[in-house]
Parts: sequence; structure tokens; C-alpha cells
Amino acid sequence: MISMGTTQTSVEATLHIDEASRENWDVIVLGAGVAGSATAFWAAKLGLKVLLIEAKRFPREKVCGGCLNSRAQQMLESIGILDDLRSAGAVPLTQLHVRVQQLGYTWSIPPLLSVRRSTLDSLLTQAAIRAGVSFLSETTGSIVSKDQESVQVRLQRTKHDENSTNLIATSKIVVLATGLTRSGLAPRNATLATSKQTTANQANTAQTWPSTISHDSRIGVHCLISEEDWQAWFSSTHVQLGSPSRQLNMLSGSNGYVGICLSDGGQVDLAAALAPNSLRGNTQNSKSMRNHAGGNKAGIPHAVAEILQECGVNVAPEFLNTKWQSTPELTRQSHCVAKENVFLVGDALGYIEPFTGEGMSWGLENAVKLAPLLHQALATGDIHSAETEWAKVVQLQRRTRQTVCRWVARQARSRWKSQWVLKVFQWIPSLRNQILKKAVA
Repeated sequence: MISMGTTQTSVEATLHIDEASRENWDVIVLGAGVAGSATAFWAAKLGLKVLLIEAKRFPREKVCGGCLNSRAQQMLESIGILDDLRSAGAVPLTQLHVRVQQLGYTWSIPPLLSVRRSTLDSLLTQAAIRAGVSFLSETTGSIVSKDQESVQVRLQRTKHDENSTNLIATSKIVVLATGLTRSGLAPRNATLATSKQTTANQANTAQTWPSTISHDSRIGVHCLISEEDWQAWFSSTHVQLGSPSRQLNMLSGSNGYVGICLSDGGQVDLAAALAPNSLRGNTQNSKSMRNHAGGNKAGIPHAVAEILQECGVNVAPEFLNTKWQSTPELTRQSHCVAKENVFLVGDALGYIEPFTGEGMSWGLENAVKLAPLLHQALATGDIHSAETEWAKVVQLQRRTRQTVCRWVARQARSRWKSQWVLKVFQWIPSLRNQILKKAVA
């Protein structure tokens, strides 16, 4: 049985799309992931009138390893959902097993909490609604006009709805929490006239909001399978999932690495960062695999299986039929983080690579620090100062929080270098513990 997760409670919209278009909002947040929902929550707690817009219907899975480190857990506790996550079956992880092909070690780590994004994001959005946030699901928002006083956002139902054509919501500030693709960004000189004109202006978006994608960036992929299928399809003495070890497994091979752990709902979470060339022209793919999915997705299970086999994990043929989600190139950085009443948060700011859920802690930290800036900006009318201050906050986060991830990503590109790092960590526990504390504490 192939599974993308068990059925969970949906999160319903709190208003209709035409109602949203008739209101004047303090803040519109595009994207109800971790950073978006948390930003909406804290902004509403400060008394702002907030509209949160999500393109998908909850619950939905996302490409994410789903590990919450200590900082993330503390911030979720302050929101009031940490106990809810534990009640939903989130799995505590107390050991990290790192394997580079045939060399591997297992170490104790500060406890992580493994949870599916469908569970986490639903609970976060529910918390935002309880805080007073208005929520629209199955709706996209795209910025079509801006001036010094407001931003206009075109609302469109993701399912065909003739009554939702060209509805416009007005807000003083827009927060983009739309992930790596940064969908919803305003083209320069975009107008309200027609969707064709807006599309034609999309070419200017890259100049207005430039970003850099690393030349050696990997793509992220994600899959959930049942614990029963894991037991049937995989054979390894190294990879442990349940009690007593509760282990996060990081397996590195020639073309990327795979993270494996048990998650809520009896699901095994597999998240990988793959070299794009490992998915191109793969002559070993069977015809059934090529027909399984369009584009590179057909080669994802084969590329992941190769990494697992390099690390001594035997993989059954049934695994090659699993369905995966994927991302664009992961390692990127936005040059501009706030401009003309629009603020970027979470992965829209940039990303390194997935290791132990750092991206979610960065997104939650974004929310805690951005919401007071938005509140002050609206109280004083000085949004430009908030944009300047937000740029400083993001720069500091990149210089401090993301340094370890950049270093680990560089080491992971070389088998010999990463194996030597593992050996040094094994020989010098104090150094290992210092690095692990920065990575997962």
C-alpha cells in the first residue's frame, strides 16, 4: 500500500472570497505554511486585522522532513499547540544516525519532534483562526497594484468558480510566505486591467525581487509510506525507527542524502536532497517507472534507492512505484526581503538544504520578529522603517542561524570530506556536541 498520509481533520475557510474582497485589511498573508500561519497568528495577537490565504485545501502534505528542533518546539509552545502536536502522535527523536555510504555512527541529540506537515500546518492555522485571523483556503493571491497607502491582491479560487473572477482585496501590508517559488510577487508596474497584462509583466518580477540560486543546488523530494510497508520493503541493521531508539537517520550517497524517521499516523517520513543530474537520462529506469510520473519525478524513487543501497539498505522493487513530491532548486537567497509594503518570510527569503528541520525554526522565528515590526509600522505609518529593520533581522539570521547548515552542505558534497568529518566527530565528542547543539537545539 502506497500512502501520502492518513485522513485528518480539514481546516475550513472562515469567510467567503467575496467577503474578503470587500474588507480593508491591515495584513494579508499569502501562504498558510509554518511561516505564514505563525506570522498571521502573532500579527492578530497584536490586534491587527489579518487575512490568511492558502492555495491548497487542508490537510495537505508538503516536501519537508518534519523535524522540530528545540527552538521550534519552544515557539510552538508559546503559540499553544505543542501539546496538541504530541496528542496527535508526533514522535520524539533522541538519536541521530549519520551514514556516509558504509561509514556510520549513532549519537544522542537534544530531542527532536517528528510530525507531518499536514498535521503541523493544520494545527497552526487553527491556532491563527482562534487568535482572530480570517482564513481563505483553495484560493490564490497575486499582487497586482501597489501605492504608498495600500497593496491590491487579486483573489482567485483554485477550483473553477466564475463568481470569483478578478476579485480584489486591499491591504496595507502583504506578507509573502509562498515558499521557494515566491508565487504572488508583484511584477513591476503591474495593473488591475487584465490577467494577460499581469502575466506579460511577470518578466519584470526577477528584476524587482532578484534572487541567487546556487550552481550546485539540489532539489528536495518527499514521500510518506506506512510503517508496515517500511518493514516489508527495506532491510537494514543500521536504520532504526521506533522504540527504543526513536532515531533520525541521515544517509548520504554519491548523488545526495536521505533523511528517514517515524512520524505521526504510523507513517515513515522520507525526505531527500538530490543532485538534479541524478534524475536526468537515467538509463537504468524501467519502462514502468518512466510511465509512472511525468518529468523527473519518474526517476526520484530510483535515485533515492541508489543512495539507500550505497549505505547498506536493501530496497524491494515495490519501492520504485512510490509517489513523491518535489521542489525547485533548494539552495537560494533573495536579495530583497521587503519592499513597497511587501515582506518576505520563511522559504521565500531563501533556503539552504534540509537536515533536521531548521527551515521550520527559521520560519517560526521570522514570525515572532516580523509581527511586532508590522504592528509598529501600521501604528506610526512608517512602513519604510519596518522594511529597513526587517532586512537587518534577516541578515543577522543568515549570518548566525544558517552558518552550520551551509557548512554541513559543503561537506556533504564530498564523500571523503564528509567521512573525515564523521570520524573527527567520533574522536572529539565535545566538538561533535557543539555542532549538533547548533544544528538541532
